[in-house]
Amino acid sequence: MTEDPEATDRLLEKLRTFVADLDDDERQLFAALVGPGVALAYRETDEVVGFGTGWGPQQLPDHLAASVRESGIRVIGL
Repeated sequence: MTEDPEATDRLLEKLRTFVADLDDDERQLFAALVGPGVALAYRETDEVVGFGTGWGPQQLPDHLAASVRESGIRVIGL
């Protein structure tokens, strides 16, 4: 995975743009898809369980987790 903070910023901006164009029901589906990754950015334990799969911290680079937390992204309603 890339350790490029600028790539992280570009990705998060594209996600904001993408989500802004979704209908409410599509946003809920998208949140269910990305929720475990966002939860991992906020967790301090070793694993976040999503869809029956353990998500190890090595699967989410520290700089991406920090950027998600700093941007205030939240997945609500899961």
